[in-house]
Amino acid sequence: RRLQESRRINRRSFDQSCESIFEQFSSAYDREEWLRAILCRALCSCQTLGATTALLLALEGDRLTTANVGDSQYIHLRRESSQWSCIYHSNAQVHYFNCPFQLTRMPDVDLDKHSLWKQ
Repeated sequence: RRLQESRRINRRSFDQSCESIFEQFSSAYDREEWLRAILCRALCSCQTLGATTALLLALEGDRLTTANVGDSQYIHLRRESSQWSCIYHSNAQVHYFNCPFQLTRMPDVDLDKHSLWKQ
């Protein structure tokens, strides 16, 4: 939440900070995928062991931006008259049934490895 708030207050400073972090890992920062950057930064700064799926959505004006890891999904609905219609739905990211992609922090995984950052 703090990262999103800092982006809202000073977008240029947020983007420069992300660019600097991504450069450390020889990876390009895409301003259009700023929610992905928040997920990357959160995972790399996490000290708790475990795994989770994640779904972030941000509405800026009339633009919806999303980042998704795993089987978390969203449905964009619009109400027209008294009927709801599905405008868009995200797809689950899974290896196979009941085995979603996850953000994982394990004791035997070194997050300083550049290859993990790029994933």
